Amino acid sequence: MMIFSIFVFLLFFSSVAETFIARVAKPWLWSDFLFYRTQLGKKFLKSTEIMDNFTRQVIRARKEEAIKQNTITYDEQNSHQDEITFGYGKKRQAFLDLLLDHHLKDNTMTEDDMQEEVDSFMFAE
Repeated sequence: MMIFSIFVFLLFFSSVAETFIARVAKPWLWSDFLFYRTQLGKKFLKSTEIMDNFTRQVIRARKEEAIKQNTITYDEQNSHQDEITFGYGKKRQAFLDLLLDHHLKDNTMTEDDMQEEVDSFMFAE
């Protein structure tokens, strides 16, 4: 089921990328007012909504797993050591795990904040 979800996510990601390219190439679509009233704009909104829902599901599932297994542990004393050894010392955490650790420790980062960071990281790749 998860592999299918990832495949669907990638299809919608591709759709968003194609829409972005089409919008950049057509100056009359640069206006949000016009763009979101076109078929292309509606497709873009639907695709981003589906991608956001998928990201939210992944974050919640990982959060539940981390709480249940108590696997999110970040040793601040060894964080500098990890940077120096580049992974040869203590195992490095995944980006989402670092965000979850921050979220669970002091609750200053909401799930929406984590979603924005994960989305930004994925789109930057």
